[in-house]
Amino acid sequence: METKTVYGYDSTGKFTRSLVLDDTDRAPVTRNWNIPAGYTIVEPPVAKINHDRVFANGAWSYVAIQQPDAAPEPTLAELKEQKINELKAMWVQLEIEPLQYNDCTLDFDDKSKERIRTARQALEDAGVGDVVWTTADNKQVTLTIADFAAINAAAAQRSSMLHAKYNQLKAQVNAASTVEELNCVKWED
Repeated sequence: METKTVYGYDSTGKFTRSLVLDDTDRAPVTRNWNIPAGYTIVEPPVAKINHDRVFANGAWSYVAIQQPDAAPEPTLAELKEQKINELKAMWVQLEIEPLQYNDCTLDFDDKSKERIRTARQALEDAGVGDVVWTTADNKQVTLTIADFAAINAAAAQRSSMLHAKYNQLKAQVNAASTVEELNCVKWED
């Protein structure tokens, strides 16, 4: 059985694949090869890195593959927006970090803040003087309504300091006139 290799190309002429024809792909009377549409008997050149093999006007040629353009460097305005978002994320993160009160560390994420509010309210409503509280470092401490008030005051003070720091750094970001100046703006304790 005789075979014939043909070479496929797409609508742009780009090489797609090789196909091996056999005797069943010959015309019954003439015995000529029935070459499928989009195929040629002209063998393409060997593959070349970063190039397509393209068939046009009866011949193969190499066509360089267009490399994607590198992403443009962000503008100073875009970098400022990014820096402000980073500072805001830092502010939010620091606001929910555990809170130091007296000799204990208290969780202060949203769920913990709600528990603190609820416990204080329950003490006030029931007229009970204190409650045993489990701290972030798993110690048992007794907290009173006054303790809860002091915890809220400490949290408010911390929040106010963090907000002031964020606004100070945001002003520095907005005042930066170069990328170098912008890169000097950092949230440091």
